[in-house]
Amino acid sequence: MAAPDQTPPNNVFYSEPEYGTVQFYADLFADIIADIQHTSPQMSDNLISGFKLAIDDWRKYHTNQILELDRAEEQLIDRGYQKLESFDG
Repeated sequence: MAAPDQTPPNNVFYSEPEYGTVQFYADLFADIIADIQHTSPQMSDNLISGFKLAIDDWRKYHTNQILELDRAEEQLIDRGYQKLESFDG
C-alpha cells in the first residue's frame, strides 16, 4: 500500500471512461446485453422492445418541445417581435 502522501499506481483503481466516448457507450451496452440469456428469450425480446419504447418516448418528447417552441414564437410574432431566424437554411 502506498504511503498516505503518495498516489497509488494507476492500475490499483478502476477509472470510468470519459462520458460520451466509444468506451463509455460500449460499457453501457455491455451491461445491458449481459441480460440476454439463451434460456430466457423473453428477456431478449423485452430488451429490444424497451429500446424501441425509449426511442419512441424521446421522439415524442422532442416533437412536443418543437411544438411548444413554435407556439412561443407565434406569441412573440403576435406581439410584434421579428420572426426568429431558422437554422434550416
